[in-house]
Amino acid sequence: MSDNGSTKTDLPSCGLGGVVDAELAILAEIDARFRDEIVRVESSSMPPYIKERLIQQLEARRSANRQPHVLRLAELYENLQMGRALSAKIESVDKALPCE
Repeated sequence: MSDNGSTKTDLPSCGLGGVVDAELAILAEIDARFRDEIVRVESSSMPPYIKERLIQQLEARRSANRQPHVLRLAELYENLQMGRALSAKIESVDKALPCE
């Protein structure tokens, strides 16, 4: 999170910042919706055993909804790391080449 409270990432040179930000925004929306639904269930007059069952269902749905986005973020992170490693390798090769 940046200083101004947004979830913008600092990935300028790799071109992934916008994609990462989009995935983070989706995860934030899923979590906000989950919290709202939990509050609604907990504040209802339903019997506790029904509340428990509904909360379990909400948790399962939240997890299923988050999974593809978490996996996508992991993939993006891996791509970023490979790009950085490749850049470092290229830089070290460039430094090792004799100057003309």
